[in-house]
Amino acid sequence: MKNKPSLIELLTAMSAICALILPFASWLLNLMGLPLRSMFSDEGLRWFFLHGLESMCSYPAAVCLACLAALGSMMYVGLDGNLYRRTPFLVSLAFAAIIDCLLLLAMLHPHSPLISLTGSLWPSPFLHGLPFAVCIGLLCVALLYGLLVRRICDLQTFVAFLCAGPVRYAPWMVCVILCSFVWNALRYLLL
Repeated sequence: MKNKPSLIELLTAMSAICALILPFASWLLNLMGLPLRSMFSDEGLRWFFLHGLESMCSYPAAVCLACLAALGSMMYVGLDGNLYRRTPFLVSLAFAAIIDCLLLLAMLHPHSPLISLTGSLWPSPFLHGLPFAVCIGLLCVALLYGLLVRRICDLQTFVAFLCAGPVRYAPWMVCVILCSFVWNALRYLLL
């Protein structure tokens, strides 16, 4: 008896099929006279070789990948509720609060490198890097919690902690990368 495919299997398959069909569809639609770029033209091949890799690793895709890595690491040490212990969690949370306060104090300085050159918060390096800072903060909280509850006690468990997110969410990561490529390719074709 066949199992029903999961949501992630369907999404990954659909995004892979879109990524494979998109160059041929753009070529055919361009031949039909529609005003869009073809990926098989000189300009399209240049775009693919110059921007194909960076379109897979776009900013939204990198944020999703970092969030999945942090989530997997938090689940590895037991912060998902299965092995939760209150005191180590509060110590880890206090550590995160101290780091956040120091970061905010660094931003209050008028010549801080975290604010824009005009002195405003938007757009600024702080807001651009905030999702990554949150993910790194979550990783640090999970690491400290794992050390306190002795879930991370040697190099092998530390490496397992770091790899927990990519291992657990590998299909989602592939789906995010493919969707990012399809989105950026569509932006190239249509704009």
